[in-house]
Amino acid sequence: SDRVHFHLRDYREERGEYDRIVSVGMFEHVGVNQYGVFFDKLNALLKPDGVALLHSIGRMDGPGTTNPWIRKYIFPGGYCPALSEVVPIAERRRLWITDIEVLRLHYAETLRAWRVRFEHNREQIRTLY
Repeated sequence: SDRVHFHLRDYREERGEYDRIVSVGMFEHVGVNQYGVFFDKLNALLKPDGVALLHSIGRMDGPGTTNPWIRKYIFPGGYCPALSEVVPIAERRRLWITDIEVLRLHYAETLRAWRVRFEHNREQIRTLY
């Protein structure tokens, strides 16, 4: 379709004005000290009535250190934020939060499905590495 465009680049380099912005799987790598920069950029890129969707893995236990196993195997160099770290910064950037969904159980099911497919394709995967 000519109505959807995918841009794989550093969000700070993006230019233009958009009706909709979707960010999936990258916020964990922005860095807590860069959340303000991220939301400033999002605000600058959105049209006045624009909508953004931000998908991020989060944590339930408040701000802290990401589990070492997750940091090593799932999000190398990444950080899983708590909502209490994200929401205030987005609001200070004059972004309205209209919906929050916690899909924790869905992600667990996703990981189980990945494991099943991995086990099913183990020998083929082994030849790749």
